Amino acid sequence: MENEPEKKQSDNKEPVNWTEKIKNQNDSVKKLDESFKKNPSDELRLELDRETDTLRHYTNAANGNPKERAKATADLARKITLDKAIQQLPPEE
Repeated sequence: MENEPEKKQSDNKEPVNWTEKIKNQNDSVKKLDESFKKNPSDELRLELDRETDTLRHYTNAANGNPKERAKATADLARKITLDKAIQQLPPEE
């Protein structure tokens, strides 16, 4: 038992229901926004910002395949980095 590896979260093969998570998070953000409008405070602003960021994360995660999104982002970052590091010459005619 001691030598058994712990089950990682990534081992879970059940698909995530992003639509449900987005709906619940959107409700939370709306409630916090109403509370903030009634009684603005720094703590509520910070919590509202966190919950809004979480909602953005869920919305982005719901779009497409995460592996393909990560590969596209890595390719774009690689291209931008190389363009900055290596002077690009116009093609010769």
